[in-house]
Amino acid sequence: MRLPNDRASARVTRYVLLLAGLVIAATLTGFPARVLNSYEVNQRVLVLEQRLAARQAENEALQQELARRRTESYIRTVAKERLGLVEPGEELVLLPLEGGRTVAALEKTSVPVKDLPVTETPYDAEWGYFLEWITLLRRAFA
Repeated sequence: MRLPNDRASARVTRYVLLLAGLVIAATLTGFPARVLNSYEVNQRVLVLEQRLAARQAENEALQQELARRRTESYIRTVAKERLGLVEPGEELVLLPLEGGRTVAALEKTSVPVKDLPVTETPYDAEWGYFLEWITLLRRAFA
């Protein structure tokens, strides 16, 4: 009976180990690049998700502002403030301020005067005293 040749066995083991090392090296060579690429992609996804969340929050705030501005009470308030419109039964009273400027104040309105922001418009500044005079005349002859 012949004993196995230790040299032949060692040679086969050496080739098997060399082949296994080459396969492992080829696998590992691409692995770090894939890991780095995956990390970069994940970071980019996180940044984009944060931007998306910020834009969604901004969109929600704008939707709420739009809904508020579409309410009847807001439209009435703006019409009264900016255009000087009054509802039936209301009277427009112009109060003089410093420097001859005037601010419109509404009486008998459904919206409390304290809730209305007081703003001066060019209309009030130029026509305030004239409209105040007309109002006084209307009251005198009514």
